[in-house]
Amino acid sequence: RGWTALHARRPLDHDLVVYSASSHRGMLGDPAAVYRAAEEIAPRLRGVWVVRDEETAAGLPEGTEYVLLGSRRYGEVTARAKFFVNDVNWPGELAKRPGAVHIHTHQCTPLKYVGADLLDRPGARLGFDVPRMLRRADRWDHSLVASRYAELVWERAYPCHFASARTGSPRNDVLVRSGALRGADFRLRHGIPADHTVVLYAPTRRDYQRSGQVDRLDLARLAAGLGAGHTLVVRLHPTLAAGPARGMGLAELARRGVVVDATDEPDTAEVLLAADALVTDYSSLMFDYANLDRP
Repeated sequence: RGWTALHARRPLDHDLVVYSASSHRGMLGDPAAVYRAAEEIAPRLRGVWVVRDEETAAGLPEGTEYVLLGSRRYGEVTARAKFFVNDVNWPGELAKRPGAVHIHTHQCTPLKYVGADLLDRPGARLGFDVPRMLRRADRWDHSLVASRYAELVWERAYPCHFASARTGSPRNDVLVRSGALRGADFRLRHGIPADHTVVLYAPTRRDYQRSGQVDRLDLARLAAGLGAGHTLVVRLHPTLAAGPARGMGLAELARRGVVVDATDEPDTAEVLLAADALVTDYSSLMFDYANLDRP
């Protein structure tokens, strides 16, 4: 803390941008899209990524500048940076200096209960400290929203001092600009024949269930019913990646080659680009996939 306090006495570095995504899990989502755009249109800016460990850092593109969460260097860059970009809240101990600008991109179009909406939903808010969440959100200066609907929800759920910018989701630019190659790379990595029709099943987390998972489909039966020339790809919600939902059948089906498990794929866009059709419930992934104009 003393090291951070020392650097907090120095002027803000107006060319320093600190990025993080999905609780410091790497260069992902909207923050990654903002970072890449900044490299093109504002090359003077120095982008530094906050990651949770060296294993995560190893997955960053070569040459990416990064700091480990909680390290001495982390304290230095967060004390000096002018700009902060994240899709979740920064840790509570990060003190926002006067003049610093926090840009919050969010992770999705909100269909579940979020923020202050959780106050009268005790089941859905299990494990969430809503007042603390709102205090952290009050550091936002700009909220990048995917749509007018999302704007209204975020402003109601987070009644804080920020301005909404109806930019769309920056991460989805690749869906409308990429050719078939990105999807072909995913198919090649997973051994999916080029002439197969790929059906992506992507259910969301149930916030009213302690486990987060409700089995709605018999995956083996669905894969068999699709028939020859089809491949079923399954992508669970990231919060279920290490839970029982994956271990109770999905892992075994993937091992046997009945389905392809894409839960660990870091780039959701590649999975979407590889899919010819999407089967989902109320996952916000449907809004991203709609950009492809596919079933």
